[in-house]
Amino acid sequence: MIPENVARLFDHLKGDQNRKSIFAYFLLHDESNLWPISGAFNVTKEAIRILKQRESDRGETAYGLELALELDQIISELVNEVV
Repeated sequence: MIPENVARLFDHLKGDQNRKSIFAYFLLHDESNLWPISGAFNVTKEAIRILKQRESDRGETAYGLELALELDQIISELVNEVV
Protein backbone atom coordinates (compact mmCIF):
# COMPACT_ATOMS: atom_id res chain seq x y z
CA MET A 1 0.00 0.00 0.00
CA ILE A 2 1.50 3.30 -1.10
CA PRO A 3 0.59 6.18 1.25
CA GLU A 4 0.30 8.64 -1.62
CA ASN A 5 -2.30 6.45 -3.31
CA VAL A 6 -4.25 5.96 -0.08
CA ALA A 7 -4.36 9.72 0.52
CA ARG A 8 -5.46 10.32 -3.07
CA LEU A 9 -8.41 7.93 -2.62
CA PHE A 10 -9.82 10.18 0.09
CA ASP A 11 -8.82 13.64 -1.15
CA HIS A 12 -12.48 14.46 -1.69
CA LEU A 13 -13.20 14.05 2.03
CA LYS A 14 -12.35 16.73 4.57
CA GLY A 15 -11.63 16.80 8.28
CA ASP A 16 -12.68 13.85 10.40
CA GLN A 17 -14.19 12.00 7.43
CA ASN A 18 -10.79 12.06 5.72
CA ARG A 19 -9.05 10.73 8.83
CA LYS A 20 -11.65 8.03 9.50
CA SER A 21 -11.49 6.84 5.91
CA ILE A 22 -7.69 6.65 5.87
CA PHE A 23 -7.67 4.80 9.20
CA ALA A 24 -10.34 2.39 7.92
CA TYR A 25 -8.38 1.72 4.74
CA PHE A 26 -5.19 0.97 6.67
CA LEU A 27 -7.11 -1.28 9.08
CA LEU A 28 -8.77 -3.14 6.21
CA HIS A 29 -5.38 -3.81 4.64
CA ASP A 30 -3.58 -4.68 7.87
CA GLU A 31 -1.02 -7.46 7.49
CA SER A 32 -0.31 -8.17 11.16
CA ASN A 33 -0.84 -11.86 10.44
CA LEU A 34 2.36 -11.93 8.37
CA TRP A 35 5.96 -12.31 9.54
CA PRO A 36 7.51 -10.84 11.65
CA ILE A 37 4.42 -9.89 13.69
CA SER A 38 2.65 -13.22 13.03
CA GLY A 39 -0.56 -12.05 14.69
CA ALA A 40 1.07 -11.15 18.02
CA PHE A 41 -0.74 -7.79 17.91
CA ASN A 42 -2.48 -5.54 15.41
CA VAL A 43 0.22 -3.25 14.05
CA THR A 44 -2.22 -0.82 12.46
CA LYS A 45 -4.26 -0.34 15.64
CA GLU A 46 -1.07 0.26 17.60
CA ALA A 47 0.20 2.68 14.94
CA ILE A 48 -3.06 4.66 15.07
CA ARG A 49 -2.81 4.83 18.87
CA ILE A 50 0.80 6.08 18.65
CA LEU A 51 -0.08 8.59 15.93
CA LYS A 52 -2.92 10.05 18.00
CA GLN A 53 -0.62 10.34 21.02
CA ARG A 54 2.04 12.11 18.94
CA GLU A 55 -0.58 14.47 17.55
CA SER A 56 -1.79 15.23 21.05
CA ASP A 57 1.77 15.88 22.23
CA ARG A 58 2.49 18.33 19.41
CA GLY A 59 -1.01 19.87 19.34
CA GLU A 60 -1.53 19.25 15.62
CA THR A 61 -3.81 16.90 13.73
CA ALA A 62 -2.73 15.34 10.43
CA TYR A 63 -4.99 14.83 7.43
CA GLY A 64 -4.63 13.45 3.92
CA LEU A 65 -1.14 12.74 2.64
CA GLU A 66 0.55 13.82 5.86
CA LEU A 67 -1.63 11.39 7.83
CA ALA A 68 -1.06 8.48 5.45
CA LEU A 69 2.70 9.04 5.36
CA GLU A 70 3.01 9.32 9.14
CA LEU A 71 0.86 6.25 9.73
CA ASP A 72 2.90 4.26 7.20
CA GLN A 73 6.12 5.39 8.91
CA ILE A 74 4.90 4.34 12.36
CA ILE A 75 3.84 0.94 11.00
CA SER A 76 7.32 0.50 9.52
CA GLU A 77 8.92 1.48 12.83
CA LEU A 78 6.80 -1.05 14.73
CA VAL A 79 7.57 -3.87 12.30
CA ASN A 80 11.28 -3.07 12.30
CA GLU A 81 11.35 -3.10 16.12
CA VAL A 82 10.14 -6.70 16.04
CA VAL A 83 12.72 -7.91 13.51
